[in-house]
Formats: sequence, C-alpha cells, structure tokens
Amino acid sequence: MKTFCLTLALFLFTLTGAYAQPDTILLHRGMFASHQQIQLLPLDGWEFREGQDFNTADDQDWVKRSPLEISQHMADSQGRVDCRFRIAVRLDESLKDVPLFLNRGLWSATDVYINDRLLHSFGATGEPFRAFNPVHSDPVPLHLHPDSVYLLTIHLVDKEDALTARENRMWPQNLSTLLLVTGPEYNEWFTVRNQHYQFYGVLCIGVAFLLFFLFWLLVYLNPDQKVFKYIAAMATSVLLCAVSYFTPAFYELSYDAEKIRFLFNSSLFPIMTSLTLFVTEFVFRGKVSLLNKVLLPILAITSVMGHLYNISPPFGIANSIMLGYFAYLIFTNRKIITRTQTVVLASMLIPTLSGVVYVMLHKYWLDLYHEIEHPIIAIVILSSPVLLLVFISIRFREVLRDMAAEAEKVLNITEEKKSILENQNMMLENQVQERTREVVKQKEEADLQRIRSEELLLNILPGEVAEELMSTGGAQPKAYTMVTVMFTDFKDFTSVSEKVSAELLVEEIHYCFSMFDRILQNYPIEKIKTIGDAYLCAAGLPVSNYTHATDMVRAAMEIRDFMLKRKKEKEAKGEIPFVLRVGIHTGPVVAGVVGVKKYAYDIWGDTVNLAARMEQNCDPGKINISGSTYELVKDKFKFEYRGKIDAKNKGQIDMYFVD
Repeated sequence: MKTFCLTLALFLFTLTGAYAQPDTILLHRGMFASHQQIQLLPLDGWEFREGQDFNTADDQDWVKRSPLEISQHMADSQGRVDCRFRIAVRLDESLKDVPLFLNRGLWSATDVYINDRLLHSFGATGEPFRAFNPVHSDPVPLHLHPDSVYLLTIHLVDKEDALTARENRMWPQNLSTLLLVTGPEYNEWFTVRNQHYQFYGVLCIGVAFLLFFLFWLLVYLNPDQKVFKYIAAMATSVLLCAVSYFTPAFYELSYDAEKIRFLFNSSLFPIMTSLTLFVTEFVFRGKVSLLNKVLLPILAITSVMGHLYNISPPFGIANSIMLGYFAYLIFTNRKIITRTQTVVLASMLIPTLSGVVYVMLHKYWLDLYHEIEHPIIAIVILSSPVLLLVFISIRFREVLRDMAAEAEKVLNITEEKKSILENQNMMLENQVQERTREVVKQKEEADLQRIRSEELLLNILPGEVAEELMSTGGAQPKAYTMVTVMFTDFKDFTSVSEKVSAELLVEEIHYCFSMFDRILQNYPIEKIKTIGDAYLCAAGLPVSNYTHATDMVRAAMEIRDFMLKRKKEKEAKGEIPFVLRVGIHTGPVVAGVVGVKKYAYDIWGDTVNLAARMEQNCDPGKINISGSTYELVKDKFKFEYRGKIDAKNKGQIDMYFVD
C-alpha cells in the first residue's frame, strides 16, 4: 500500500510538471481602456518560444519574456521573425455578460490558439507568407467563461524582404496594439472610425480635384503667370497625396502595395510643403531661388530613404534648412508683409504645424491620435491650396479695386473734358473718317463673304455647273448619252452599326468616304452624294469624255484595295471592319441642280438604278460591272464572267467581276 501511494504521488508530480502552465492573468472589466479594449501584449506573465515547432505541452523551451521585446534582430537570414508567445488567462465575473472579441492591429501574420486549438489565423504564417491588413479587420468572437483558465498562444511571423524598415512597426507602442480583447463599444468605435476615414477621403480627394482643376484652368488662362504654375504644381501634389493617403479607406491593399503606397505618400508630403515654399518665395521675391529648387528632390529622396532604412537625420537636416529658409524669408520681408501676404505665410505654417502635431500625437498620445488623425491629415493636405485660393481671391479683389480707382481718376480729369470741347470739329471729322473706314470695311467683308460663298458653291457643285449658277442664277438640266455610274455600300452595315458606338461608326464612315474622295480627285469623276453607307459617283459628266468607263474601273480598284487593307488593320485590332461592295454600269443619265436653300447636283435615269442593282448583286470585297461597261473596258482589265444574273425589276443581266 505504501509503495502504491508513493508511485501515485510520483505519477501526479510528473503529470503536473509535464503540463505546467504559466502564471494565470485575471481579466476584469477594470482593465478596459478607452472604447472597451484590453491590450494583451503589455500584460505580465507571457512566455516566449522561438522556432517553428509547435508543442505547448513541452515546457522545456518556454521562457519568461514579454512580446514587446520582439525586434528585427530576431529575424533569420531570409528576414523572417518566427516566434510564439503564450499566456494563461481567466475571466472575472465582471465580464460574464460582456460579449468579447479578438481584434488585431499591425501588419504581420499570426495564428491564435486557445487551449492548443486554432481560434483564428490573421494572414498566413506559412509559405507563401501573407501579412494581415489591420485596416479592414473584422473582430473574432471569443467564447470564454468566467473562472475557467484558458491558455492563449500566439504564433507570430513577420517577414520583411524589401521596402520600409521593420523596426518602425516593432516599436513597443506599436506592438502593444498587436492583439486586443475588445467589447462591443470598441467594435462600434472602429466602424465609425473607418466611416470617418472614408468621409475625409471623399472630402479631401473631391476638394483636391476641384482645386487641381481650378488652378490648372488659371494656368491655361494666364500662361505668363509663373505663380499660377507653381500653385498648380502644388495642387497636383496635393491631389496625388490625397488619393495615395486615403486609398486604403476604399480598397484592401496587399502588404507590398501598402509599402509602395506608404513610400509614395512619404515623398509627396515634403514635395507638397516644398512647392508651397516655392509659392511663398515667389510672392515675396518674384522668383524661386536655386536653394529652394535643390531642396525639393533632396527632401523627397531623404524622406523615402528615412522610411526605407530608418535613417532620419538627412531628412531632418534638409527639412530644417527648408524651415530655416522660410524663417529667413519672413525676417527679411517683415517690414513689407501685407495682410494679403500673411495668407500665403499661413499656407506654409498651418500644414507644417499640423504635421508636427500629427507626429507628436502618434508618438506620445496614441489614444488621442486615433480620435483626430483624419481631421489633422485633412488640414495638412488641404490647408495650403485652400489658403492659396483665398490669397488669389483677395489679390483679385485688390486688383479690381485699384482699377476702379484709376477709372475714377480718369473720369475726374477736367482737362480731358475741355480738350473734348475745344476739338469737337476735329472729333466730327474723325467720326466721318471712321464711318468711311467702316463702310469700306463692310464692303471688303461683303466681298470676302461673296468669295467664300463662291468657294463653298464650288465645293458642292462641279465647276462648270457652279459657274453657270453664279452667272445666270440657275443651271439647266442636261442629258448625257454615255456616263459610267458607280454605287458602293457596306455589307451588313445595320448589324455592324448596332455593335459599335455612334461616335466610332461616324468616325469610320468619315474616314472611308474621305479616302474615296481623295482617290476620285485623281480621275475626272464627280462625286454625286452619299446616302447612309452608300456612295454614288459618276464619270463622263459634266464634261463628256471617252475614258469614263476606264477611269471609273481604275478608281473602283483603288477603293477596293484601300478597303481590303483597312479590313486587315481593323481585324488586327480586334475591331469589326466594313466590307465593301461595288457596282458599276454605263448608260445615259440626266444631271442637274435641285434645291433652293441647299443646292445639290444629282443624276437620274435607269443607269443609276442598274448601277445600284450591280452593287446589290455583288459579293463582298468585289467589283461587279454590267455588260455595257464590260464592252468598253474588256481589253484593259481582267474579268470573271458571272453569267446572266436576275436583277430586281430588270430581268437577266450579264455581270462581270473585275479581277
């Protein structure tokens, strides 16, 4: 019996030693900080273990150590920090009826276990590694009961391969927000804070865009005013800064994208401040010094390098030089600073002081920082362009006031009134001369208008017809015994037009018909008109000739080749091409001018109808001619006889394809 008791005692001792737990921490309502949050990492009682093996039951490698002691020096050769912390917690009765949640902060990946069972993974701790985005964080419910002891284990992995210094995130004040136990009040506050983030994002981006548009409009209207160019450049940096800073409010970024955005934003803030100093110096001195121009790229580069390698002195020195130069401008111009110029000084001072407040709050008063972070950033971003807009408005009002004063002085000059009375006769003579000049000018304008009208008439009518119309006031219709008429249209034009926008459709038709016009200029061919997608032209009028059929076939071949080339270009771009059909017929027509307000030269006759039938019975990409045209050009080109084909309302007609 004695031996049995000793054995049982030894077994229990061994069992309790193998599963020894760390000191238990009691969580109670009094531990809630602002907005019902308990920061877990600053608590005492944490145990630490480094490495990738995970076995909480094995206490051999667990040592007392605070998670706030994590640093970049714990990283392996691949830049990976891989460690585990555990702590035993127990809920007080005061938290019995309080819904509890687990929240995460800080860019890193963590697996959270309760009693060796995975509760939630924030990001991915394995390969490939994926950091957790704390901006778009959803709380994880905690189902804990009072008086029960829970072993909370954190597997934390942080990997840094490029861009931004890890030690910025691993300051103790940042690490303390890594893991939070929160109540409903915190979740509501976090939701409202994100809503404020989006509200100020919309506000800043919207106002910045309006100012960007306004200042560049001023540059366009006043291209000689350098101050507007400097202000517009500053407004551009403000818009980029607003978009960059508030992008995470609307889009969940990856860690690499966030790092690039952060570096881009880090360079924009000093650029924005430096450009504001450009404006300030130009207002006071009428120019921008070489020192000021050199400081701009130096500030941007040192700011980025400071965040990349945690080397802040170069940026601090450059920033101090910039602020010192700003103070120098104020001191040297202190006796001549006007009330209007104080607005320009404020455009430099307010964002600078707001930026200092922002940094100090982030470093020393995090709770207050989280409450007013976004309004301060809005002031930093928008105060300069808004105040410069106020400056421009005040200056514009001053200019108008000065002009009004000058105008009043002019009106009050009595000598000018006396001079007007003494020289009244001269003024009358001048008025007569002026009136004479006006009459001459009106006549010149009338002549110019007549010339333009004649030129316009020549553009829409054949030369001979236009001359007859201008000389006699009319144009007699004329019959032609032998004219070659060409009709073209695009196959399936209606279905193609339904698949493209109206703008692209009109643009393509204009391009094709303009090329047709250029081709016809090489031949004695008259363009008659276009009807939708159809193009009508005729050769052998208004001046008859013997080459009308040959000219028309050659022009048709050039048009066909152009459309085939255009078809290949459109298909290479993945666009829908037009496919051309050409019909040609030779015969008699009547031509004349119709219309009163809008003249139009047109042709009539069965020849026009037969040319249309040739086009309707043509294959896509071909030139279809009638037998009458073929007889005139059969010795000059190669043809493919199609036989007698039935044409609508015209019976059987011989048709040929031009090769």
